[in-house]
Amino acid sequence: MGLIVCAHCGHENPEGTDFCGGCQRYLEWTGTKVRETPLSGVLAVLSRAELRVHPGGEVVAELEVRNMGTIVDAFDVELPGPEAAWITAEPAQVRLFPRASGTVRLRMAPPRLPDVRAGPTPFTVRVISTTDGRVGAEERGQVVVEAFRELAARLVPTRSEGVTAATHRVEVANQGNAPVEATLAAVDPDERLAFDVSPAGAFRLEPGAGQVVTVGVTPPAADEDDALPRAWRFQVRLDAAGGSPIVVEGTMVQVAAPAPRLVARLVPVHSEGITSATHRLEVSNEGDAAVDARVVASDADDGLLFTVRPPGLFRLAPGASGTIAVDVTPRRPLPDARQRTWAFQVGVEAGGDTVVSVDGVMVQRPLPAARMTARLAPLQSEAVAFATHHVEVANEGDAPAQASVMAYDRTGGLTFDVQPPGPFPLAPGVSRAVALVVTPRRRLRSGGRPRALPFQVRVEAPGVPPIPIEGVMVQQPPPAPAPARRRGCGCLIALLVLTVAVAVALVLALPSLEGRDLRSLLPEGLPALPGLP
Repeated sequence: MGLIVCAHCGHENPEGTDFCGGCQRYLEWTGTKVRETPLSGVLAVLSRAELRVHPGGEVVAELEVRNMGTIVDAFDVELPGPEAAWITAEPAQVRLFPRASGTVRLRMAPPRLPDVRAGPTPFTVRVISTTDGRVGAEERGQVVVEAFRELAARLVPTRSEGVTAATHRVEVANQGNAPVEATLAAVDPDERLAFDVSPAGAFRLEPGAGQVVTVGVTPPAADEDDALPRAWRFQVRLDAAGGSPIVVEGTMVQVAAPAPRLVARLVPVHSEGITSATHRLEVSNEGDAAVDARVVASDADDGLLFTVRPPGLFRLAPGASGTIAVDVTPRRPLPDARQRTWAFQVGVEAGGDTVVSVDGVMVQRPLPAARMTARLAPLQSEAVAFATHHVEVANEGDAPAQASVMAYDRTGGLTFDVQPPGPFPLAPGVSRAVALVVTPRRRLRSGGRPRALPFQVRVEAPGVPPIPIEGVMVQQPPPAPAPARRRGCGCLIALLVLTVAVAVALVLALPSLEGRDLRSLLPEGLPALPGLP
């Protein structure tokens, strides 16, 4: 297939064309026939150069694609701009024979979002040959996106509390696709509230932009007879040109002025000590306002000194608590061993006034001391040579002691051995037994009379009065020796035993000795036994 090249303008015309497509001259006179080389070519034409569409709607434009090449070719339809997100080519590729045409539908559906601005939006369509990427056509058009208005307003918080005023925020958002001019105002039905709107007057909002407007609400001053809390209702109205007003409801609750409420607890309430005692004051703020407070202490008799740690003011926020140490010290020591009870008060001051106070007691105890008791067991003993007594010593006081046990006698007739010797430690509540061996210096004669030897035991410890105990050791004489037996008496007893034995034998033998002279049977020299025949 050949071409006819116009000699006047150089335009290439298909073979069989009479007039030049470039200059309209008669090709029979000015054209030159040449042999055609296989080439790619394309022509794209929009059916409508300008379209209109409403966000959320749809409009369709047709793109005519013509294969101006000499070969069968496929062409891709592309949309290079950001509007490709909402413009779709159907189909996205068209395949054409030479000099054939095809139609591509451009479906335009902008979303109802602020991102798609209202007004004319130019777009570009490119048709690219898949055979030769250098070959393509480009068509430009314009779609006019209609404007839509959509404002949103939110009151934060919808309910507030305050003593003299409260602040709300109105969050305004332009969710349309066109700029708007808006104004905001606040009103209350009773016309008793004062409002402070900032920024005041009109403000401009671009599509997708937001604005925060503060609204201060001030109620009338409360009298002493007013019942609080009291709720005040109000409205915030947002107006914009070309749209309906937006009204949001709000409530301001007028409350009483916040105040602290202090609660105190003394731990322990009752203490004991010799020179001092420490209490803890646990203070908590159960009110709704912070407070600067300090702790003070006193007693009616002015006999105590108080040390508060830490001293001075301390701050307690609402719901917070703290612990203050209070050291209680009697001004004078006790004159005797009897304890004394001191009553006192600990108070919490705020603003120069005592807002809470608690009572406490401090029992002053005497200095610790040992208190010794002793018992001698037995009080009286009896022995010939020596006797052992036991001294049971106990410390019933509240201080340790070094105790000693000693023994004396007025006559000097005894010696004493104490085991263990010397001082020994004795803790409070502990007892101990000490052995005391009492020995007379002189022994009594055998068969003599017993002799009572009195003595005294003394238990001593530093700082403790000595404890005397009287005891007695009765010395017994040694026993007399047993007397010696006589020889004659022993012989008489033996003879008597022999005589009895013979008499018993004769009695047993009487039946066999009948008719005989029994005296002839007796040994010579044995005296005759009475009753024998």
